Amino acid sequence: MKVNVSSEGSDRVKADILAFAVYEGSGISKDLQKIDSSLGSAISKAIKLKRFSGKHGETYMLQTYGKLSAECILLVGMGKKETFELDHVRKYAGASICSAKVMKAKSLAISMPSCKEKVSDVSHALAEGCVLADYVFDDYVTKEETPNNLAVSILSGDKKSIDYGVLVAESINYTRKLQNFPPAVATPAYLASEAQRMGKELKLNVSVLGKKELEKKGMNGILAVGKGSVNGPRLIQLEYNGGKKGDKPIILVGKGITFDTGGISIKPSRALDEMKFDMSGAAAVLGIMRIAAKSALKKNIIGLMACAENRPSASAYLPGDIIKTYNKKTIEVLNTDAEGRVVLSDALGYAAEMKSEIIVDIATLTGAVVVALGSTYSGMVGNSQRHMDLMRKAGEKTGDKVWQMPLHEDYREMVKSKIADVKNIGSAKGEAGSLTGAAFLEAFVGNSKWIHLDIAGTAWTTEPKPYFGLGGTGAGVHVIAEFLRTL
Repeated sequence: MKVNVSSEGSDRVKADILAFAVYEGSGISKDLQKIDSSLGSAISKAIKLKRFSGKHGETYMLQTYGKLSAECILLVGMGKKETFELDHVRKYAGASICSAKVMKAKSLAISMPSCKEKVSDVSHALAEGCVLADYVFDDYVTKEETPNNLAVSILSGDKKSIDYGVLVAESINYTRKLQNFPPAVATPAYLASEAQRMGKELKLNVSVLGKKELEKKGMNGILAVGKGSVNGPRLIQLEYNGGKKGDKPIILVGKGITFDTGGISIKPSRALDEMKFDMSGAAAVLGIMRIAAKSALKKNIIGLMACAENRPSASAYLPGDIIKTYNKKTIEVLNTDAEGRVVLSDALGYAAEMKSEIIVDIATLTGAVVVALGSTYSGMVGNSQRHMDLMRKAGEKTGDKVWQMPLHEDYREMVKSKIADVKNIGSAKGEAGSLTGAAFLEAFVGNSKWIHLDIAGTAWTTEPKPYFGLGGTGAGVHVIAEFLRTL
């Protein structure tokens, strides 16, 4: 998809479809009034007859019958003006793309919505919404028709912001594609090869630790989780040096469980296919590194991907095992299905040795966060309030929202073990599961500043959304990319 800026007026732009945002109960904009006049008040009449009200996501299409350069006018509901947020702009763009695809249009012009946000931010959001809505995972579908290449023009938009919005959305879509691949394809070795390919393309330093290298370093957490599978574990490291030589790096740590059966503590079969998404944190790291490199971000960033496949077998790790991790702390394994925190223990311990500005880990860590926050917010815990405030603001701006949760001393007590340093589940009843999971991770970051994002509820969707279809959402990419820009 091509997304460009157009300086043409809405009454002169040539397109199969011309889209306008309409607020509920607020009348129509001056631009749309001109269009309405050309169409014999057809838009006003449709609103008066309650064929269209402007509610969120509502759409209404009108033919122009040659009275305008555009063949059709698309009205997209934005909801009430007083509830406006920037993510509504992405939803407006997404609804416009979906309507254009249904109509098999070849060209779509999108008018700027009336709002108080900066033109640059609105342009950015429109471009993102368009590109995100256009993505479909159809790599394994036999195609009978040639795909329709839709050309999109944003009227009076800011070109630089549009271009950056396209880059961000393409990088999120790249992450989504990795998420959506079958687990037989997206193995730890495959993610390592993708990191190496990206390293060559974007001139990143990439290193991959396989079984032998992990053994030498004492990364027994990653090894333990991965030893039940024929697809061996990997710790993948990418380095982007866009900042000054002495600048401390920001370290991103992604959980990369490429398929999670639960191991010996095996999961039930319902929705087990969705456990291919348990590598979403690692996939997000690749998407963020892509944005940083392609936008020439003036930061030093290290990405770590702790990748393994959690399967039951004669060689799988067991409940009751005690694992000595990279930083010498020991883990009592009570449940092999709490494996994400075990692989992250090595990666976080390794990251803590580096003098970083902050460590940010991204993980589909707990089902408990889904119960707490659903699919609207990712859970956030950390030890640096300044950084968490920046992350929260980045989430509000990008629509990739995060909600800060408490990390109380009681949760730390709940993960203490009587026979090791920590245990990998806090409570047999599942009490405060997302927070005991975070308390476990905190034990491995040392004195480093640290944020943990639990994306278990936001990483994929089973119901289509305005600018996301089924499958992976790329959660974490957008919010962290924006967070990095604000540091």
